[in-house]
Amino acid sequence: MTGATKLLDEMCHLTAQTLTAMDTSEHFKVLKLLGEGSYGKVMLAVHRTRGTPMALKFFPRVSTSLFSFLREYNFSLSFCTHPSLTRALGIAYSTPSHFVFAQQASLFGDLYDIILPEVGMEEDCCQRVVSQLCGALSHLHSLGFVHRDLKPENVFLCDSTCRWVKLGDFGMVSMRTANSISAYLHAFSFVRSVYFSLQQPSGRGIEEAIPWEKLWSKSVSNSSSLTSSHRKLFGHQRWGTDKLVDTSRSGL
Repeated sequence: MTGATKLLDEMCHLTAQTLTAMDTSEHFKVLKLLGEGSYGKVMLAVHRTRGTPMALKFFPRVSTSLFSFLREYNFSLSFCTHPSLTRALGIAYSTPSHFVFAQQASLFGDLYDIILPEVGMEEDCCQRVVSQLCGALSHLHSLGFVHRDLKPENVFLCDSTCRWVKLGDFGMVSMRTANSISAYLHAFSFVRSVYFSLQQPSGRGIEEAIPWEKLWSKSVSNSSSLTSSHRKLFGHQRWGTDKLVDTSRSGL
């Protein structure tokens, strides 16, 4: 266990003792739905006292353990300090039906929304996204963590031209270990060539910044952005990681 993962566990135990019950409508004006999935839903809201816009992430208590909720909250709050990672805002509470925490709101949707069917997206826009995601992933890996759920739906837009994007949804984050590199990835070694032409400002290739356990999901996101191939493969539906790989076994 790394120092970061040990600290994360300690923070979860501490916040479990201080999590309070609140009425959402008393403290926030909920404006609209931003997204939903198997985890629950995310709502755009404004703090009634401060007027601060934020995203409230709701986790149903019937399907979410307190520890998993606190783990995602504390991870986002304390370790997502990179500008291309979505950060929690220090507000976490419970209602009779949900666990809830507040995070930064990205008001321009997600990457999936701008990938046009049969078209994809502009190459320069895709390059901006890839560059920012590489920095975000490098930050996570330096702390000893693996995201494991990289896909267009989890890349949130802070403007309409992808000059600032944020990777989010840290519910599947795990500690990076030697076993997290899936054996089957050798079959997809061709995806490395997609990145060799892209260089970081330091001159190091993308290969050095992204370890093998992220190359496959990173390549799928990049390829689908350029070609809209995921819409063809999965019937124009938003796709979950389970449609690609068994992430619980692969460590992606």
